[in-house]
Amino acid sequence: MQEQNGQCFPFVLQIKNQLVKDEKEKKVRELTAELESTNQRCEVYRANLLAVLRDMEDQKLKLSVKVQSARLSLKE
Repeated sequence: MQEQNGQCFPFVLQIKNQLVKDEKEKKVRELTAELESTNQRCEVYRANLLAVLRDMEDQKLKLSVKVQSARLSLKE
């Protein structure tokens, strides 16, 4: 009986180790998918932020022109 247990024990450990390895691989895949999704959202946020900053810069330039025009009008 001991001989059978001795032979089975390494097999049980191999199965357990494989299950642990499979779970780790599954978790890595899940985290990788989550990271990719987060990166995509980040790119959308970055693009939106850059668009807002460009709009702000355009508005600043337009306002500067208006202020300069008003100054010139006041000098006349």
